[in-house]
Amino acid sequence: MNKILYNKRFLSAAFLAVVIFMLLFLALQPLKDNSQLGLWAWRWLKQMGVNISLPVLRTVIHIPEYFMIGTAVFLYGRVRDWNLRKLLLVAIGIGVAEETFKYFLPLRDFDWPDIGMDAIGVCLAVWEGHVTERWLKRE
Repeated sequence: MNKILYNKRFLSAAFLAVVIFMLLFLALQPLKDNSQLGLWAWRWLKQMGVNISLPVLRTVIHIPEYFMIGTAVFLYGRVRDWNLRKLLLVAIGIGVAEETFKYFLPLRDFDWPDIGMDAIGVCLAVWEGHVTERWLKRE
């Protein structure tokens, strides 16, 4: 294996590990009605003129979170020559695993809408990565 491919594999695996660590850190945060992070984001959005309820914010925030995870999985999978179906299955599987993990935590719960938002974020990231990759190959 040449040195460039080894470095790409190492960096993509490290990036994926950091993103999954951040995901686990966020999953361990108690985000019920007294959440400091959730309330801070909600108040900030209110000041910016965005009128959104706190439960909706907590569901919609999964899209950018899983966009980052989808990007990490895309980079990792492309170095390992995964096809798009495998990329999507692995990234959405991470979302299902995270929601299942939250089911067993106190002050957290399993939500089907969160899995839907996770899947939207992952699909957007994989689509964006695929379009960018095709665009770069054309040039």
